[in-house]
Amino acid sequence: MSNIDDQIAEISRQIQSLSESTIQYGQGLISSTHKDQSERPKVVENKYRDFHHKQELTKNQSTAHTVCSGSDYVKIKPSKYDGNTPWIDYLAHFEMCTLVNMWSEDQKGVYLAVSLIGQAQAVLGDLPKEKRQIFSDLVNALEERFAPSSQTELYRVQFKECRQKASETLPGLGLSVRRLSNLAYPTAPLELRVTLAKEQFIDALVDSEMRLRIKQSRPKGLNDAIRLAVELEAYNMAENKTLKSMGHLRQTTSDERTEAHNSLVTAVSMEQMTTWMQTIQNNLLAITKEIKEIKDLKSQREFKQRRKIDNTQSKGKRCGPCFSCGEIGHFARNCPNNNQKQSTRETDNTEHIQTVQSRH
Repeated sequence: MSNIDDQIAEISRQIQSLSESTIQYGQGLISSTHKDQSERPKVVENKYRDFHHKQELTKNQSTAHTVCSGSDYVKIKPSKYDGNTPWIDYLAHFEMCTLVNMWSEDQKGVYLAVSLIGQAQAVLGDLPKEKRQIFSDLVNALEERFAPSSQTELYRVQFKECRQKASETLPGLGLSVRRLSNLAYPTAPLELRVTLAKEQFIDALVDSEMRLRIKQSRPKGLNDAIRLAVELEAYNMAENKTLKSMGHLRQTTSDERTEAHNSLVTAVSMEQMTTWMQTIQNNLLAITKEIKEIKDLKSQREFKQRRKIDNTQSKGKRCGPCFSCGEIGHFARNCPNNNQKQSTRETDNTEHIQTVQSRH
């Protein structure tokens, strides 16, 4: 501020000096003779031209100083922030604008405050009036609202579960992994974040063969891993196109061979079919013969069994039935049950006699 005041004072002295010299020339012009009047105006005109030239230089110097100091001139206007984009990204953008415009801390706070819209503007309204234009307090409030420390755990989970999507390109996957690594580990050293991003990028690849080849190449960082993945993808695409064109030629040749083979197979198949039909017919005849033999054998067995039963029944008719017990095979006179009945009667008579005697 002291340098600016000194420059302003010096410019004021120069202006005053030029004004005094102009007044002196005017007085001399009035008091001079008619002869001198023909030469005086030229001198006054030159002095007047020099005076205006110095004023223009002084004005340009003052404007240049204002631009360099950035006090009243904005070269790059920061974009508006509504809270929907990540706060870290917007803060980086705003800090670059402050460097270009050479803003002081007070100016940074004011410009940040007027750049807030939407839900971010509500954060400004919640702050006390004395803190709304303080840059550090405003940044802390916005960080607490849109980038709290608790979100790092969420970013770490997303970072570990990051996988390549079906329509996602390899550079796009690398950008997502890099961003999540910075959000998940904001306080970690840069080398550690690069290493973690490289390992996660390799693990997120869908192609297992590509993962193996990249690991064998031992990339130094994420950029090397992305470059190797893009190269391998290009090689694979070219190889697939070559194999596809070769496969078309092979398919044409294979079709011709297949037609010739099919004709030969058809002839052989007809001959084999005839042989198979003859074999099946012979087998059917043999099976029919065996079934007939089995039926004949069964009929013979049934006939023998029926004959045996008939013989038994005819024998029973000649020897019975017994009129005493009713069984077949003997007559009443030869019935074995008669002896048992007679012994039973004798036993009963003996017991009756003994009972009568005991009473008398």
